[in-house]
Amino acid sequence: MRRTHHLPGAVVGTTLALGALLTLTGCGTGDVDPTSPTTTPGSAPSSVGSSSPTDGPEEGDVSTRLADAVRPQDPGLADLVTADGTTVTPLDTPWLTGWQVLDVLARGGSHGSRAYVALSDDDEAVVLAGAPEAFADVLARADVRIEDEATAVAVVDTYLDATRSFRQWSQRIASFDEVRLRPRLDADAQAAADAARTTLAGQLAPTSAAPAGDGFDVVAWVQDGGTVARHTVHLGADGTLTDEVEDVVTDLPVAISR
Repeated sequence: MRRTHHLPGAVVGTTLALGALLTLTGCGTGDVDPTSPTTTPGSAPSSVGSSSPTDGPEEGDVSTRLADAVRPQDPGLADLVTADGTTVTPLDTPWLTGWQVLDVLARGGSHGSRAYVALSDDDEAVVLAGAPEAFADVLARADVRIEDEATAVAVVDTYLDATRSFRQWSQRIASFDEVRLRPRLDADAQAAADAARTTLAGQLAPTSAAPAGDGFDVVAWVQDGGTVARHTVHLGADGTLTDEVEDVVTDLPVAISR
């Protein structure tokens, strides 16, 4: 199945109360802890501007700024941001002038919660988790210019990481060995996994970019629950982002998220 998301370069009203979108990560037998790293296992750590954590401002300073930015909209979330056990980690996004992307991870409660939020130098907070259009808006407002393949890859990796909804396990993948399956498979489940491996053989690869038209076409692979999808993202020079998604495998035997 194919679906295409045309994301505008500017969206009105993307400054949102974070409490509406800070969601529980999926839980279930064999599910991965929400503290799992942002970067995809096996992806090249040397990629320019990849969405790995950066040695930016002190975490306490960033947490205070973020909490202050959201407190008028959502006092409860502001308290969560500064609570014991919550970490706020800036990602490495040197191409995003005037903004930073923050990985908010709360380990309290039975499951823990996670969200990604963009915070401007003027202390405006924009929720990215579950909101691809908000990411495109931040790109436009930061006047991001994509001048080479490495930056295009970094932007798309950050886009795919930061806009996950966390309703179920989701991650970028570069090989089938990185796919998360149930820890114990019966004969039918093993057959489904073997069929998926055969279908995806020779296709899965790290995120890559190539010049196309007025920008770049970037290809990335994502496991979202029991589905493995190919994302072909076009980044235009005018700040537009178009994400064409093809579900290549849809019946992986994975743990049930709830």
